Amino acid sequence: MTNTDLSNSPPKISVREVSKIFPAGASGTTVTALDRTSLDVRDGEFLSLLGPSGCGKSTLLDLLTGLTTPTGGEILIAGRPVVGPGTDRGIVFQQYALLPWRTALGNVEFGLENSVRSRRERRETARHYLDLVGLSDFADRHPGELSGGMKQRVAIAHSLSYDPDVLLMDEPFAALDAFTRESLQDLLLTIREETQKTIVFVTHSIDEAVYLSDRVAVMSARPGRIRALEDV
Repeated sequence: MTNTDLSNSPPKISVREVSKIFPAGASGTTVTALDRTSLDVRDGEFLSLLGPSGCGKSTLLDLLTGLTTPTGGEILIAGRPVVGPGTDRGIVFQQYALLPWRTALGNVEFGLENSVRSRRERRETARHYLDLVGLSDFADRHPGELSGGMKQRVAIAHSLSYDPDVLLMDEPFAALDAFTRESLQDLLLTIREETQKTIVFVTHSIDEAVYLSDRVAVMSARPGRIRALEDV
């Protein structure tokens, strides 16, 4: 955990009375995943969303990414409404979401190809982030040649490569063995110290949330609400 004092920082992310309702079949019934949920995340903070399965943690993260839109309320990042995906947010999912025909280096470069950077600059930036996650020696390997932990390191490097302000992580270590998970938790803390990103991290693990976070937002069972905010 970091010792940085964030108590007086303005919110980087503001979730204001957000609800999300999904249709639940042809009968016209609905499921309320989130109900009037409010939350502020400080600039530079590591905040974990913790709660039981089905409580709306991943739904809230999807809303932060802009991949879905709220039924009610609004979400602001740096004071601007979230109206869709953007390069101000990097996303790391539980599944690695890598392109199998590209090398590790090529997967990291992929996030930079729509920028104005030259090919040389893209390559140098990608190598920098592969080095940051400890995979410089595996730059030319394809995903099929990498372990699960290595694939997730590539995914993290990809999400960092275009220098987003916010990193959104949906149970990124849940599918890994205990030793690899602990190693990547330490890596994430190192990356956080070096980059000072604002991080929102979804987890089922109390131990993981306490180890990584500045604060933990505890969510209730569906419909999801913030039950408590605990400083670590």
